[in-house]
Amino acid sequence: MAGSQTEIQTVIADVRFAGRILHVFQQEQPHVVFHAAAHKHVHLMEQHPTEAVVNNVLGTKNV
Repeated sequence: MAGSQTEIQTVIADVRFAGRILHVFQQEQPHVVFHAAAHKHVHLMEQHPTEAVVNNVLGTKNV
């Protein structure tokens, strides 16, 4: 947006830990969140389905 002053704050956190995510949200009070924590290598996730679900599904739920 032309002329707007947008502050971007980056935070590195593990989405699997709901308490950490809650703390970040309380501290930063974001208006927009870009969540990029998904495991993307399908063949590895097929070999490790529990890890895929914990990170990609439950982690997203925490966000």
